Amino acid sequence: MDSRTAALVTAAALSLVFSPPRSAALLRGTKPVPVDVRDRVQLLLDDYFVAEKSGLTLEVAPARADHARLIAPDGAGDRYGVWPWSTVIEDGGRLRMWYSAYSDPAGEIGRMCYAESTDGVRWVKPNCGVPDNGGSANDNIVLTMGHPGSVFLDPSAPIESRFKCIFGHRDKGSEYGHRMTIHDGDKVFDWLGPTVEGAVSPDGLHWKKIGRLMDWYTDTGNVGFYDPNLRRYVCYLRDNQYPRFEGGAIRCVARTESGTFGAFPRPARVLAPDKSDPPGTDLYNPAAHVYPFADSVYLMFPSAFYHDTDNLEIQIATSRDGIRWARAERTPFVKPGPDGSFDSRQVYMGVGMVERGDEIWMYYGGFSVGHGEAKRGPGMGGVGRAVFLRDRLIAQVAGRAGGRLRTRPVRFSGRELRLNVDCGAGGHVRVDLLGADGTPIPGFSARDCEPLTGNSLHRTVRWKSGSDLSALTGKAVQLQFTLDGARLYAFQFARP
Repeated sequence: MDSRTAALVTAAALSLVFSPPRSAALLRGTKPVPVDVRDRVQLLLDDYFVAEKSGLTLEVAPARADHARLIAPDGAGDRYGVWPWSTVIEDGGRLRMWYSAYSDPAGEIGRMCYAESTDGVRWVKPNCGVPDNGGSANDNIVLTMGHPGSVFLDPSAPIESRFKCIFGHRDKGSEYGHRMTIHDGDKVFDWLGPTVEGAVSPDGLHWKKIGRLMDWYTDTGNVGFYDPNLRRYVCYLRDNQYPRFEGGAIRCVARTESGTFGAFPRPARVLAPDKSDPPGTDLYNPAAHVYPFADSVYLMFPSAFYHDTDNLEIQIATSRDGIRWARAERTPFVKPGPDGSFDSRQVYMGVGMVERGDEIWMYYGGFSVGHGEAKRGPGMGGVGRAVFLRDRLIAQVAGRAGGRLRTRPVRFSGRELRLNVDCGAGGHVRVDLLGADGTPIPGFSARDCEPLTGNSLHRTVRWKSGSDLSALTGKAVQLQFTLDGARLYAFQFARP
């Protein structure tokens, strides 16, 4: 088998592993069925589309964090600390945030507090008036819980349960929780952890607890959502690996799914520290999302906890099915802030993405003290904002020595090809269109392609004959990108 055929076989095999169900990529001999990309944005943040490449590396594009505290512990519901887990949803023309906090210095009881904003920067903490869930008529507490969680809008639910929440709870007095016997090397200890519970609401303010969701535990900000690709509920939760990973690291991420919100099987581990991480690295809260602005991409923003420094940074992991995850690079997506900022030692990503023009906004929690020093108390913690440009998460990067990437066969329904690309001041990109068998398509070679330069989120590719690809719509083609000093993030066969 020659190298070209081997690469096609490898790409076809990967399609079986990483394709979500709707792409239905199946092997037929050594020829994969073309991926139907329609007219949707396709991210190149992994090697899912790659048949062959050389001279390219995957590099994380860090978000820009303000390192300014937008939610501070200055209200009746959060005076003893704003904890780092939050959810932001755009609903009815306003931004709505649910964040974890403490309103008193004693006990294990946490609160889910509520805030609103019209611009995403200035947030108001209204008096929500829901004393039945742990608050009073004069604070913004909407739910009492033992451990924080996240909120999501359920498009499949009736109005009375369109908002859903996943959180943790335990009661040491009544021995309610998740009992674990842990074998850690030559040590054995018993632990009563918070069990995973749920709640539903018609408006996000008035919540009804529905009890235990699964036979599992939690001690971090867990994530639940309705997956539109699977049409099922999915949860990402804390998992601990024992015996301890070399250097003392134990924290991992597990996943479970169900057809109903309330009957989840035991989760299975999907992401853990490995030998590419420094010894003593944990992976904290999952902050998992279905990326809403492109096809078939799942994102996770776990915080890497370094035991030797007691600090945390936010990294990024990617998946095509929500089950098999990879961290292409272990560099931070969001770093802790400078000395003196509220987030100078720890940062944790929240749930939710807000679209503002060409920017995507996310919200994160932070502390100015190390992990072991973060205790309930006045002035502790807060929520800030991180911003990235649309679809710019991880790039295929070539230096001035150049690089090349040829995709698996794709089928499209748009009429022109657009790239999300940054060529800096001196780089460029050219594109060949090839048949499904790799043969050049006349008129669409790199020699005929006008070089793409500059920096654009949606630069149209033009050949000598123009940009109109109507004659190729519905046919299987391969894209071959030749990069020189450029970063390529995504492609799209758009409808102009």
